Amino acid sequence: MDDDVTGRDLRTIWRTIGVFLLAGTAVAGAVVGGIVREVRQDARIEALEKWQAERDADAREQARRERWRREREIMGPPK
Repeated sequence: MDDDVTGRDLRTIWRTIGVFLLAGTAVAGAVVGGIVREVRQDARIEALEKWQAERDADAREQARRERWRREREIMGPPK
């Protein structure tokens, strides 16, 4: 049995290492991409919730002003 490493064995070792590095890089890229996608989605949801809250606050303010205007019309001008 010969324990010397031949050129063929070294090529096989380097190919195997290359395949593992390529696969590891692909997995790492997929993980990072998934994290980025989730963070962006969370930011969009937060922005939408903020916009909705502002819109609701504006609608409440408009309703309050409209009630005040109607009450003033019903009461008539001050005497």
